[in-house]
Amino acid sequence: MHRVAEDQQQQHTTSHFQLQETFAGRYEEPPKTTLNDFEAHQLLGCGSFGKVYLVQHTRTKRYHAMKVLKKGKILKHQLERYALTERNILCTVRHPFVMRLNFAI
Repeated sequence: MHRVAEDQQQQHTTSHFQLQETFAGRYEEPPKTTLNDFEAHQLLGCGSFGKVYLVQHTRTKRYHAMKVLKKGKILKHQLERYALTERNILCTVRHPFVMRLNFAI
């Protein structure tokens, strides 16, 4: 019984390395998205803790809304938890009336 488990483990390890060799060089990591990948077009709104801009992704040419928070104000008022909660909600919710979070820089 122990020998069968060792054989299965060896086969699994061998097939894993074969897959790595097969796909090596075929998959490239997408480039990291940075602030420089966006071109700001106009200010959409202002709030107590930041501003929202209409931006265009320079590579895909798609438009996005970019929310820029004032980190100093958030830390001063101890609201980090609320900013992170908002980020987590926008990452997970899929609804036509709720904006989806595509990038977090």
